[in-house]
Amino acid sequence: AADGQGETALEYYRKGAAAGSDVAMYKLGVSYTSGNLGLVKDDAQAFGWFLKAAENGHGTAAHNIAVFYSKGTGVEQSTEKAVHWYEVAAKAGISAANTHLGRLYAAGEGVKRDLKLAAQWLVPAAEAGDMEAKTTLALLKLQAEPRDAASGQDLLSEAANAGHAQAALHLGHMFAGRYGIAANPADAVKWYKTAAETGNAEAQFSLGIIYLNGNGVSADAEAAAGWLERAAHADHAAAQFQLAVMFCTGQGVPKDLPQAIIWYDLAAQMGHKIAQYNLAVMLSNGQGCEPDPARGYHWFEKAAAQGMPEAQLALGDMCHSGSGVPKDDTAARRWYQEAARSGNQAAEKRLQALG
Repeated sequence: AADGQGETALEYYRKGAAAGSDVAMYKLGVSYTSGNLGLVKDDAQAFGWFLKAAENGHGTAAHNIAVFYSKGTGVEQSTEKAVHWYEVAAKAGISAANTHLGRLYAAGEGVKRDLKLAAQWLVPAAEAGDMEAKTTLALLKLQAEPRDAASGQDLLSEAANAGHAQAALHLGHMFAGRYGIAANPADAVKWYKTAAETGNAEAQFSLGIIYLNGNGVSADAEAAAGWLERAAHADHAAAQFQLAVMFCTGQGVPKDLPQAIIWYDLAAQMGHKIAQYNLAVMLSNGQGCEPDPARGYHWFEKAAAQGMPEAQLALGDMCHSGSGVPKDDTAARRWYQEAARSGNQAAEKRLQALG
C-alpha cells in the first residue's frame, strides 16, 4: 500500500518507479539519501534515482541533482551541471533553485559574475517569500552602484522579522556603518543580538567587538567575553583569537596564559595567521606552557607561509641560533630575505650581519 512501512513501502516505490512514476523515483532517492526503508545509505544510488525523477519532470528532484553536482555528492562535482539543473528546478517552480542561481551569479562561483542575472533569478523567489532570496537580493541592492539602501533595508527587515538570522546579521552590519550607510549603534546592537541569540557566530563575534570597544554603547569587557566565547565555541577563528588575547591581558576574563594558548591553538588550526604567530611566540618562550621551540617553529612556518614578515624573521632567528631546529645559516638567510622583501628592516639588518 502507498502508506505501507518498511519493505512494503519500498516495494511499492520500486513498482511505481518501474512503471515510470517520477514521485516513486524521487521517494527512492530520498530513501537512499537517508538510509531508511531498510536501505543502506548510498549517495550514488540516491543520485541515480533523483536523476531519473528529474528527467521525468520532478522539480524537487532536479533541485536535489543540482545540489549533488554542486557538492560532488554521489557524482563528480560540476558547477556547470549544477547550474543547468538549478535552472530546470527553477522553471519547475522550486524557489530555492532561484535563490541558489542568484547567489552563484552574484558571487561568480563557477559562472561569470552577473549581478543583473542574479537579480533576475532572485526576484521571483523573493516575491514568493523565500527569505534567503530576500536577503541575497537585499545585499545586491546595498552593494549596487547606485546603491538602493531603502529597498535593501526593507528586504532585510522583512526577512529578519520573519526569523531569518542571516538577514538580522546584515541589518546589524548595515546599522554598524557598513554598506556606506550612517551608523546607528543602538539598532546595530538590537539586530546583532537578534541574530546572535539564534546561534549565529558572526553576529556573536560582532556583538562581542562592539561591547569590547564601546562602539556606541558602554564598553563592557565581561559582556564582550561572553559573546566572543559563544562564537569561539562555534569555531569562529577571529573570536577564538580575540578571546586568547583577552586571556593574555586579563581583559573581561581572569588572566590565564594556558587558556590563551588553548584558544590561540584553535584559531591557528583554523588558519588565523596572527594566532599562529602569537601561539608560536608563547610556545617558543614558554609562556603559559613548558618551552617547546620545535612546535613554535612549526607555527611560525604556518604564519610565514601566509606572508607574515614577523614570522619569517622569527624563523630566520631560530635557524641562525639553532633554536627548535638545527643551526642553518643558509635557511636563516632565505627567511631573512623573505621578510626583507616585505620591507622588514630588522630582517635587512640581519642580512647585513650575516654578510
